[in-house]
Amino acid sequence: ARVESSNDGSIGFKVNYLAEDQHFSPEQLTAMLFTKLKETSAQAMQTQVNDCVIACPVFFTNAERRALLDAAQIAGLNVLRLMNETTATALAYGFYKNDLFEEKPRNVIFVDCGHSSLQVSACAFTKGKLKMLASTWDQIGGRDFDYALAEHFIKEFQERYKINARTNARAHLRLLTELEKLKKQ
Repeated sequence: ARVESSNDGSIGFKVNYLAEDQHFSPEQLTAMLFTKLKETSAQAMQTQVNDCVIACPVFFTNAERRALLDAAQIAGLNVLRLMNETTATALAYGFYKNDLFEEKPRNVIFVDCGHSSLQVSACAFTKGKLKMLASTWDQIGGRDFDYALAEHFIKEFQERYKINARTNARAHLRLLTELEKLKKQ
């Protein structure tokens, strides 16, 4: 896929779809994904799926949130709620907690280090209640760790083996692949 600007100034994607080049908006591509998820869910649950809850990163703007809702509508989904991922995580944590007190809150921090961002939220749980105390995020993520490690080993390979992994595509790809394996150990 190639990112391109469309005639109205918005971005779009040029992709080869059904053996010809097509231009799709982000909403259209997201709707395709939602449609596939809807079909997969319906097949797995043996029932029609119409209602959903969508979680998005805390840093999504109102325009990005609106685009998600538009994509869901294109896919034929009824969005019951659009919420931050950190709130969804907190709800999942607290939903089955039976050891919470009525008055004294249990404060919990949730950290989500994704590929391209880090999200942190502080929550207070009492029996049957969740209060989001704070949420924040930064544009540092797993890929930044990959790049930092790659930079370290690129320098080491250059000194030790006289191989420049920046200009040697095969060596660079192999290095990134090995770093990905290392992270999963």
